Amino acid sequence: MKFRNPILTGLAVMSFGMMVGASPPATPPASAKTYKSVPRSIRGYYISKRAHEALAISSKHVVEAWPLADAYQSTVTKVKNSGHKYSIRAYIMLGGRNYTTYKLSHYAHNRLASGGYSFQKVSKHTYSKFLNSWKYVRG
Repeated sequence: MKFRNPILTGLAVMSFGMMVGASPPATPPASAKTYKSVPRSIRGYYISKRAHEALAISSKHVVEAWPLADAYQSTVTKVKNSGHKYSIRAYIMLGGRNYTTYKLSHYAHNRLASGGYSFQKVSKHTYSKFLNSWKYVRG
């Protein structure tokens, strides 16, 4: 096989070499960390008087509760942390596994933000008192 145009052949070989030698740009390492349990820094009891809601966060469970109403316990499967933001993947058994994701922002030592509301860390006694009080019932 004879090549009729050596300039065209040279360009074709060079472009093929550039395609083979080219690699995708290096991506920086991900800064998000993944855990199987909730970090100690955000475990505890939290209440939000404006949202009329309370959260109890342990290493493997998140309990979402409302004053004089229901409380739902979710089991944690994965926690992603990026800076002061946490994404907690959990499920609740209601005839099958129903998954949900809690997106929390830990913006102060004793405060969380979730769903547009601020939650303050409190003692277990204050948490129980909040959930058993008519004062914070919505409706």
